[in-house]
Amino acid sequence: MSICLKLREKSKRMAEERFLSIPLNEQETTISFSRDSEQVDIWTNDRTMITKLDKLCKSSPAMYRCKHVGYSMGEHEVMDKQYVCSDKSLLSFKPKKRQCAPLTDEQKAERVQRLRALQDTNGVQ
Repeated sequence: MSICLKLREKSKRMAEERFLSIPLNEQETTISFSRDSEQVDIWTNDRTMITKLDKLCKSSPAMYRCKHVGYSMGEHEVMDKQYVCSDKSLLSFKPKKRQCAPLTDEQKAERVQRLRALQDTNGVQ
């Protein structure tokens, strides 16, 4: 068998990664970073996160890269992956969006009047 054919078969196997079956309540993601570093380390065994991070590695290889792939013993199934993101500013924490109470008809009419008055003072038609 030629070397090219062997390499083609190996890349085909790698493209068809088999994942170890992990219960949903045991799938997790860990994100760690240092205050004085711009790098973010991500470890996950969550299949959804692995898919998202693999896509980011393909679309933005300068920003994301897969650092390590963990395989199960003997089965050669992917158990987990480790990634590196080179820009810590991409990580953000946000408060939950506040739900606004629905407006009554009176409140809506009042706001329409205020908006029309504002438009009149600014000369908007």
